[in-house]
Amino acid sequence: MTDSTASKVWVLAGLPESLGEHLAQRLTQEGHRVVSATPNADAANHYDPGQAASWDSLFANAGTVDVVVLAITAGTESSLVDMSLSQFRNDNEANLIGNFLGIQAAFKAFEGRGGKIVTLGSASGRKGATASPTLAAGSGGLAMLTRASGVEGASHKPHIHVNGVLTDNHSLWPTVTASVGLDEIAEAILFLGGPGADYMTGSLLPVGASGP
Repeated sequence: MTDSTASKVWVLAGLPESLGEHLAQRLTQEGHRVVSATPNADAANHYDPGQAASWDSLFANAGTVDVVVLAITAGTESSLVDMSLSQFRNDNEANLIGNFLGIQAAFKAFEGRGGKIVTLGSASGRKGATASPTLAAGSGGLAMLTRASGVEGASHKPHIHVNGVLTDNHSLWPTVTASVGLDEIAEAILFLGGPGADYMTGSLLPVGASGP
């Protein structure tokens, strides 16, 4: 649960559709304003995750943003030996460069007033996986980017808190078989974006993620 007495502006960028809709509904019910954006070029709320100017425009149009939620967006199903270099490069550009630019733009939007960033990746970034090398590589890279950003954010006054969720859900990433519920994932994101996480940064919260 977030602090329902304080309405916040949440930007949800690149979340899988099922989770994005579920989380937006929860936030709206609690009285928050939600700005949902997708890299889908056919959508009205489209943004280009590979362009810094597109991120800046997204935040400028959203107004005074309090919480930003970013997610891994690409994970091609393939064995390592069968995956082409171009596919590996394209997926990791979407996952790492896109989220790097998103975090960078959020830092600029939060400068002088603080804020919270929550990243979402697959648990395969922690334990490895064979179904999608790029989902594992992208999630692992995003996890370390989250930690590094959290350390830098702690030096800002007020603080910029950056934390992440590592989980698996087949409806989010078809290459995984685990079935962690959307409610559990949403609850973790709500916690990290709320006042309960005011003393956390650079942390990774596993939700139903089994394995080493």
